[in-house]
Amino acid sequence: MGLSRKQIANLSPSARKQIQDAIGNEPKVEKKSKMNNKRVVCDGIIFMSIREKDRYIMLKFMEKQKIISNLRLQVPYELQVDGHRVEKYIADFVYIDTETKTEIVEDCKGMRTPTYRRKKKWMKNIYGIVIKET
Repeated sequence: MGLSRKQIANLSPSARKQIQDAIGNEPKVEKKSKMNNKRVVCDGIIFMSIREKDRYIMLKFMEKQKIISNLRLQVPYELQVDGHRVEKYIADFVYIDTETKTEIVEDCKGMRTPTYRRKKKWMKNIYGIVIKET
């Protein structure tokens, strides 16, 4: 006699754990993203969207062509006021434009959420950094 997934789901947590330990854990069900983006892998790196992965490929090409240098991914910035951490912003890409010798902070955006817009303003006001959106 077997149990259906629905029946297993209705069991107590300890009973579910015993069953899962006996037969192996169920595969993780990937939940739907709130922005409808699809996570993808490229060069062993997990990207939050196809757009971000495509931009990475373009930036890697530009780095090989020596148009940019020092490409970094997922660079964190502590947003502080009077020495107190207010928020944290994580840039998708940071690199040096070899022609102008300036550091570029870039974010791949499909949707500009209120949280992102707030952090973008903090970056400009605290660090004087204008985020390039792609």
